[in-house]
Amino acid sequence: MKTQKVSLIILVLGLIVLCLITVFPAHAYSILVYGRKSCGFTQTMRQNLDKNKYHYTYYDVDKNKAKLSEMWDKIHRGCPSCASTKLPVMDLNGKILIRPSFEEVKKKIGPS
Repeated sequence: MKTQKVSLIILVLGLIVLCLITVFPAHAYSILVYGRKSCGFTQTMRQNLDKNKYHYTYYDVDKNKAKLSEMWDKIHRGCPSCASTKLPVMDLNGKILIRPSFEEVKKKIGPS
C-alpha cells in the first residue's frame, strides 16, 4: 500500500513538471510594454504582439504613475543622462528597448 502511494505521488509530480514545461517553455520571455493609448507606435506594437500571440503586460503610463516611474528607473539605469524618451518602452526580461520595431522584438524573443 505504501509503495502505491509513493508511486502515485511520483506520477503526480511528474505530471506537474510536464505541465510546467509545456506552459512555461525555457525560451519564455517576460514582456512589459510601457506606453499610452494616444501613441500610435504603442498601439501598433500591441496589435502586432496580439496578432502573433505573444503574451505581454501593458502599462498605460498616463494612467499609472507608479509604472511611469518604474519605466524611468529602468531607462536611467542604462542611460543616466536621458531626459526624454519615445514610446513604447519595452522590457524584455530586463533588456530595455526604446521604440523598437516589431522585427527587433521578434529577434530578441523568438517565436511565440
